[in-house]
Amino acid sequence: METFFVHEEFSEQKSIPLSPREALCYLQHGAAILDIRPEYETNYRVFDFPHVYLLPFSSYRENFDEVPKCIPLIVVDNVGLKSSEVAKFFIEQGYTQVAYVVGGVVAWEQNGLPIKKDLDYELNGGCACMLKPKK
Repeated sequence: METFFVHEEFSEQKSIPLSPREALCYLQHGAAILDIRPEYETNYRVFDFPHVYLLPFSSYRENFDEVPKCIPLIVVDNVGLKSSEVAKFFIEQGYTQVAYVVGGVVAWEQNGLPIKKDLDYELNGGCACMLKPKK
């Protein structure tokens, strides 16, 4: 299999960190996003790409086999805290083309990259435990 992710540190045993702009380049050439955010976070900000797999962090270990092994994956979470862990897990399960976005969807949006927003699902609350959709 030809290596999709070209990076000095890439090997079949290691996922690689990508900046949002590096990830965009790979997405434009056939990679898919593996969005591991919980559903309540994916309703407001949605990646504007045709190949996005939603697999919440809470269930990725049980449901990882729903994601095809034959395509390069770029794992993304909200701020980049959990995506490297999930990417490593996928490598351990035999996926050979796995990377993750440093800074998550927040960094993606800060870089002005393609994203759609549904303001009906914008989250509000005094702290993380009180977040709920605006409407």
